[in-house]
Amino acid sequence: LFQDQPGARLGGPIVRDKAFFFVNYEWISAPGTRTDTRTIMSPSAAQGLFQYAGGTIDLMSLAARIGHVARIDPIVAKLLADIRSSTSQGTVTTTIDPLTQSFAWQQSTESTTTYPTARLDYNITSKHSLTASGTYNHLVSNPDTGNSYQPIFPGFPVRGKQDSERYTMQFSLRSALTPTMVNEFRVGATGGATLFAPDLSSEMFGQSVGNMGGYAIAWSGFKSISNAYSISTNSSREGSTRVVENTLNWMRGRHSLSIGGSVTRGDVWLRNKRHVPLATLGMATGDPADAMFNATNFPGASSTDLTNARNLYAVLTGRVSSIQYDARIGEDGKNYNILGESLQQGRMWQLGFFLQDGWRWKPNLTINAGLRYEVQLPFYALNNSYSAATIEDIFGPTGTGNLSVGSTVSGLGNLYQPGLLQGSPTTYEMLTKDTNAYKTDTNNFAPSLGVAWTTGADGGWMRRIFGAPGQTVGEVVFNTAMT
Repeated sequence: LFQDQPGARLGGPIVRDKAFFFVNYEWISAPGTRTDTRTIMSPSAAQGLFQYAGGTIDLMSLAARIGHVARIDPIVAKLLADIRSSTSQGTVTTTIDPLTQSFAWQQSTESTTTYPTARLDYNITSKHSLTASGTYNHLVSNPDTGNSYQPIFPGFPVRGKQDSERYTMQFSLRSALTPTMVNEFRVGATGGATLFAPDLSSEMFGQSVGNMGGYAIAWSGFKSISNAYSISTNSSREGSTRVVENTLNWMRGRHSLSIGGSVTRGDVWLRNKRHVPLATLGMATGDPADAMFNATNFPGASSTDLTNARNLYAVLTGRVSSIQYDARIGEDGKNYNILGESLQQGRMWQLGFFLQDGWRWKPNLTINAGLRYEVQLPFYALNNSYSAATIEDIFGPTGTGNLSVGSTVSGLGNLYQPGLLQGSPTTYEMLTKDTNAYKTDTNNFAPSLGVAWTTGADGGWMRRIFGAPGQTVGEVVFNTAMT
């Protein structure tokens, strides 16, 4: 690994005594290599020769005698040949298992992250000043080894990078409205999307090298050999916030008042897509070829040997035990799209207000009192891609029972009470666009009361403990939150 972190910064006045700027830019470049170790079929196993303690069985000859498929599937054969050809770029190690080998190779990695930061300070007038600042981080890892999206074998096309952004920005306006009244208005934002394998495509599964015929072929059921692909789905997501807040500080006689409020909006979106169907190679239940894997055809074979022979034959002949597609619902909430992309979008709002007073009742005694009110509005969907369930659905057929404190099983409904079925099967309903997921809790008042004082003594034992007058501060605070 080689890591380089250059950078530069520049700052100074734009307009004398009026506007100032600061810019910092740096980045990390980290090219390197990594060693990956794969488990591959041995050359003899790839030809259908099954070796075990009892000898060697030619699976294709055995299948031909019994009347089953006796040739290696052409897609599997080509894939095995491509893997064997790629081993020239690494080291193959023979293991104690005659059916597999270990293949180690090095591949290049690249990670680049940029960190620009900027700030602007502008004195609009002697009473009003504006500050703006922001950061933006951009990370690209190619391939994304943190999520194991690197190529499995040299020259194989399936891979994925990570492309991530992170940003924060804020603008604030500070105004001295009067000699005793200062207001600060602030707007802020955070966010940044993370894209996992945005470069992944279905074409990667049908190229001349590592061609899987448009499927993600999973054959690791045989001796945990490495599949020829690392990823067949990609995703992306972002959680972002927008904040507007205002605080007014007012010095009035012996009172120091602070009044303010804030509005926060949180957004989230997620995209997911499977690019090709997953084809798992193996012996399906009821396959007539399964009957030939017995002690007669494999003298002295253990049950493990028979399972390995069965799985090897299934892989070589391209027997498909299952094919998995994803059907994702569209934004309209009506149509499912085979191998389509799903998009989920949601939003929440939160409002807050506060009032606080610091009353200097006496020179050595201050009373602080305040009230804060917060309300978090329900999450709601921005499209028709979410599902919803009720509390009753969570408990399903067992039923909610008595969920109040003091019930037989407090907080667990009828769970762990066998035979007590008072509910209904769980069902999910669409959380339609602009529909609240739950009710609003409006009883969120938080009052506070505190007393602070200074004490001390001119002499005696109290001076030894508390010091001179004004050197010791005592405080009692009462906070309450109602929800």
